[in-house]
Amino acid sequence: MNFTTEELARMLRKNDQLTLEIVTEPDRGIVLIPGSNEHDHQAALIRWARNHADQYPPLALLHAIPNGGQRGKAQAAKLKAEGVKAGIPDLFLPVARRGAHGLYLELKVGSNKPSNEQVKVMGQLEEAGYLCRVCYGAEAARLHLVWYLTP
Repeated sequence: MNFTTEELARMLRKNDQLTLEIVTEPDRGIVLIPGSNEHDHQAALIRWARNHADQYPPLALLHAIPNGGQRGKAQAAKLKAEGVKAGIPDLFLPVARRGAHGLYLELKVGSNKPSNEQVKVMGQLEEAGYLCRVCYGAEAARLHLVWYLTP
């Protein structure tokens, strides 16, 4: 059975359990269907990082910081007590390169923009010696990781 990209996108939107990732070349590029959300992009980036940790060993340290998302009041209070802080970027690579202590990535899709709190925190992190970048989509984040890790 053959489907167009638009037909696949329509089917996937009806079933939020599925995500289609189209890889343009075996070891290059992350392309997601139109309408993919921030979760889809971040999950695709993490899959790419896991699959390329042999080529870029520091990628094994890339991890998410679960600050966003909708939570009930009790869960939000519990996480706040544990140290969850508003404005911290989505992903962190704790590897010193390019004169920085590590790399924070804030992933956005579509017309989303960083909140005022995110801009403030990223400024504070940069003052402390970390590199912070806002990346629009998984592919932009992938390119930034490759740049950061390549001498």
